[in-house]
Amino acid sequence: IIMYRCSHLVTDNIPLVLFSNNKYSEESMLDAIYELNRYSIITYERGMLFIHRLVQMVIRWQISKEQELLTLEECLKYFSRLFSEDFRSVFINKHFLWASDASQQEKFKIIQILASHAEKVAIYAIEKNILTEQAIRVLWSLFEALMDSGAHTMGAPEIHDIEFPTLYLDVILGVLDNIIKWHKKFAVS
Repeated sequence: IIMYRCSHLVTDNIPLVLFSNNKYSEESMLDAIYELNRYSIITYERGMLFIHRLVQMVIRWQISKEQELLTLEECLKYFSRLFSEDFRSVFINKHFLWASDASQQEKFKIIQILASHAEKVAIYAIEKNILTEQAIRVLWSLFEALMDSGAHTMGAPEIHDIEFPTLYLDVILGVLDNIIKWHKKFAVS
């Protein structure tokens, strides 16, 4: 599970929360992560995983179609749930992913990391023409969550005193650009 999911995510800053599931205990997942780290297949530092692009490519080449579909489906369901309207209030307001004393920059970094992973999985699924509707819905939910979290984590900026980070807007616009691009492609075909 760890290697299959890592092969579809961004190579850096893969949070452990992306590996939670009902099949394996947290302890067995950590044991597997430590073992993969010991053999330098992945790197585990500061609560994040890192995987080399070549390792990702080898895993994707060797993965069966059934396993790839299952992995993408699990990832898309996870991100769909994470960014859903019902769960968003927990995600943003209940400090699900960050400490209650986290700074705005720390919150933004976590949101940015999760957004990059969700976007990569969704775009990969769309490019492979697998679970396309689910992937586009994930991108849309991600866009909505980014808009909501921007208002909550960065504070609603005043017109005369805009402190909304440019990088945050870049992330939002990048996701919106992908939604438009892929929606147009599939609306035409």
